[in-house]
Amino acid sequence: MNRRSNQLNGVQYFLKSNIATIIEMNFDEFQQKFLSLDPFRTGFISVGEFSAILLDVCDELEDIDADEIGKAYDTNHDDR
Repeated sequence: MNRRSNQLNGVQYFLKSNIATIIEMNFDEFQQKFLSLDPFRTGFISVGEFSAILLDVCDELEDIDADEIGKAYDTNHDDR
């Protein structure tokens, strides 16, 4: 069981929501960077590349957070 306070959960939700909003506002830039790293249009890039895009688009995001988000999207754990 995860024993965090409601306040901490609220802060985490706010941060995730804020990052999602930033990506939505900069979606064209995010997509352009993604596509430049996926020249064969497979729909996949490495976790490291995805994290780097997040850091470029979201200035206030820290490295560890970008890595965590990248790993969360790697649902089959193949580093893509």
